[in-house]
Amino acid sequence: MPSHPIAIQGVYIMREEYDFSNSIKNPYAQKAKKQISINIETDTIAYFKSLAKKSRDSLSKFD
Repeated sequence: MPSHPIAIQGVYIMREEYDFSNSIKNPYAQKAKKQISINIETDTIAYFKSLAKKSRDSLSKFD
């Protein structure tokens, strides 16, 4: 099997194994994220939850 992914009509097939022995840790990973707290009104949370539900419901048509 070739060592590189194969494209079949634009779909990439995953390799059986990947070699991460020479990988290095991302030095920017810790700097890119910062946990914060914000206060959001309950009406705002309800609005976005209803948007998410509508989105899930519309996607379930494709199942």
